Amino acid sequence: LGSGALYFLDSIRSVDLSHTAVEVLESGMFTCDHKLQEVLLPKNLKCLEDGVFNSCSSLKQAFNRI
Repeated sequence: LGSGALYFLDSIRSVDLSHTAVEVLESGMFTCDHKLQEVLLPKNLKCLEDGVFNSCSSLKQAFNRI
């Protein structure tokens, strides 16, 4: 998933990426998703770039279930 892939999707409250093969979350990927509260990260995540969650004012947690 590239930069801005989920940009300004104001209806999203949670995203589950845990069963994906995503290894990099690029800068700006979730920018301005103001209602986003939770992101479940993939187990094989290798890089979380700066600014992935810019302006996600409701984000409470981004985590990985091990």
